[in-house]
Amino acid sequence: MEMKLKISQLKRHLNVAMNRYTKLRNEYFKKGSQALENGDTYMAKRFAEGYLRIDNLRKRLQRLSFILDQLELSRTEVGLFKDFATATQGIVKELESVLGSKELADLSTSMMRIINMTEEMEERIELSMETIENALETQVEGEGLNLEKMGILSGKTEESESDIDEKLEEELNKVLDKMREAGKE
Repeated sequence: MEMKLKISQLKRHLNVAMNRYTKLRNEYFKKGSQALENGDTYMAKRFAEGYLRIDNLRKRLQRLSFILDQLELSRTEVGLFKDFATATQGIVKELESVLGSKELADLSTSMMRIINMTEEMEERIELSMETIENALETQVEGEGLNLEKMGILSGKTEESESDIDEKLEEELNKVLDKMREAGKE
């Protein structure tokens, strides 16, 4: 029963984080649309990059939610706890590459709750709290996104940089098109 209660608390905190991501993603979209209306394609592209990155993090949070559902059904599996911890830790690491310090602190608070509760649920999970502390202390330099830091161009995949650039450009153009459409309405 205690396990079920902790899982439901985790789900609640996860939903808070998801809602914040959704709000932030929508803000990036709105600002990108406004930048396009003002003819500032450089900033529109930056906001489109942020929109894509945040949307990707939202999808990863959805995966965490799925893992929690599995935990709720099985109420066991150390492996699932480790998956959850690893996925959560990865998201926290990415926060610093996408967000400014204020937004980072807000979202990291929710992620901290998730991580703390995960540790309570299974002692064998070892999470590096340094990652979160560093994320909270680090401020993103400038308004742009650092593609190398985000792992997009760091060679973490087998694709060449030009393939990644093309895919990123394609996704950015889709978001920019959506922003243009929103600006016309």
